Amino acid sequence: ADSITVADHVSKIEKISRDKFTVVYNGVEIEEIENSKRLFSSEREHIRNELSVSTDEPLFLTVARLVIQKNHNLMIRGFAQYLRIGGKGKLVIIGDGVLRDKLQQLAKDLHIYQSVIFLGERQDIYKYYVVSDFFLLTSIREGFCISAMNGLAFGIPLISTRVAGVVEYLKDGENGYFIDLHQESISETLIKVTSLSEGKKEEMKSNAIATAQGFSVQAHADRYR
Repeated sequence: ADSITVADHVSKIEKISRDKFTVVYNGVEIEEIENSKRLFSSEREHIRNELSVSTDEPLFLTVARLVIQKNHNLMIRGFAQYLRIGGKGKLVIIGDGVLRDKLQQLAKDLHIYQSVIFLGERQDIYKYYVVSDFFLLTSIREGFCISAMNGLAFGIPLISTRVAGVVEYLKDGENGYFIDLHQESISETLIKVTSLSEGKKEEMKSNAIATAQGFSVQAHADRYR
């Protein structure tokens, strides 16, 4: 299983003894991520300009299929409320799926379409991690969530619902924050993270990177062996 939560759940519903399960966390490409940081850091302003995001504007990133379990509907509603109560910034959504048209229409209906950037399915996602400030996840369920762990490896604090996998590596207040499944929790947490001191942001960034070191592809391979 790719997380303890998944192993516990499958053991229970399938009535298979828990001691027959081994947990092997998904691995992130630490070396490739470090290379991407070096490659794209100098292009931060250019990449943000392409997104119509200023250099000092908070940028929230999410990478996921546009399907019900990823709960983008709640994410967009929570982000809209964050903007209504005085929050600043843009939300970049990478991924495609059956809900894309509905989600774009929702952003229009909430009058925040200029603040929500739908990039669709991309192969060059690492450059968007490099220029983002926070990773946002509002899933109803997950197994591990490799995209969120990638965010930590890039030094991006994680804002996430309490889902499998994430509950095992997100340390509330250290490398990110947990949110509940309602838009007020999202908006309030976004206000909180964007109001942090530069020192606290740097501390969370360092903690995020340190967390990801334990989930490298090498550690993944070693666990299989």
